Amino acid sequence: TTKRMTMRTSSSEEWTEVAPKHPTKEKRKQHAAAPKLHHRILPVYRTVLVPVDGSELSNLSLRYAVALVKQLGADSKMVLFNKGRKAESACTLAAAADTAASHGLPRESMSSEMSDDETRTTGGAVAHRTKAADLVVIGTHGRNGLDRLEHGSVTESVLRTSNCPVLCLREPVARRGNPNFEQLLILVAFNGSDRAEHALAATVAFVKALGAEMCLVYVVPDGTPTGPEVQALKEAGLIWESDTSKISEVTTTKGEEVLKVGAALVHRYLKRGCATKLCHAVGRSVCAVLSEEAKGYDLVVLGTHGKKSGQNFVGSVTEGVIRNSPVPVLAVGPRCR
Repeated sequence: TTKRMTMRTSSSEEWTEVAPKHPTKEKRKQHAAAPKLHHRILPVYRTVLVPVDGSELSNLSLRYAVALVKQLGADSKMVLFNKGRKAESACTLAAAADTAASHGLPRESMSSEMSDDETRTTGGAVAHRTKAADLVVIGTHGRNGLDRLEHGSVTESVLRTSNCPVLCLREPVARRGNPNFEQLLILVAFNGSDRAEHALAATVAFVKALGAEMCLVYVVPDGTPTGPEVQALKEAGLIWESDTSKISEVTTTKGEEVLKVGAALVHRYLKRGCATKLCHAVGRSVCAVLSEEAKGYDLVVLGTHGKKSGQNFVGSVTEGVIRNSPVPVLAVGPRCR
């Protein structure tokens, strides 16, 4: 039954019964369609986990991690991790600690841990240790195709199940040396999804800790629309439209709206704005566009769904960017705190 309330309509003693005002259907639709700003708790990068195995790539990623921990400040520490037999692990960890100390990290700012659990793979052991870490810095060979299937990928395993963001350093990138962390420029892939908002929060934590600058980028995909573009085309009645100009107009408008939402989130976190960029992947994949755009930055950040091989992880945007980006990539998975 409809609830009623009494209301005096004049200065006289006459009263009338009226129905309370309810929002119209149109207003309810507008409210439902309005972008939702989810304010997340920002991570704090106090414990940086660095898997080491004594290889050249491991030493390169260790050098990057040392420079990062030093810039994060006295409250941050580095945890060196190795999986293997105790005697071999002890030697590997001691050598890594000496390398870190030679690059200026105080020994009191680092610790070492090992795992000889034969029930877990190396990637599984690292991912399990991320439960007590805030960030992982790991090197990757960036293999693909048959070579990758033959050797497997520790980095992929860590990305899929890590409980904290994973900073991936491809070997050619690591060889070029460390960026200037005091003037770090970060490019954030933002499409308005929950994963993208999670990645944005992780980026803001970096910006606050390092005094970095950030730019949000939205890539309008070429060909079949995905994500927010599909909903926009449905609302415009163009989901089966063959006119590419109409589709491009709608998807571009949607991209601009998503970037405004991202900029509003950044302003809520930092009390200041940030740069935004809209790109069209004409004749290219999204990961190719992101890898190209990354050339003017020091770090690329994006969210990942964390699905395993056979569930669209292979060939995903995250994996493609990690394999092709000219700069380190920070991947934020669904399990990240």
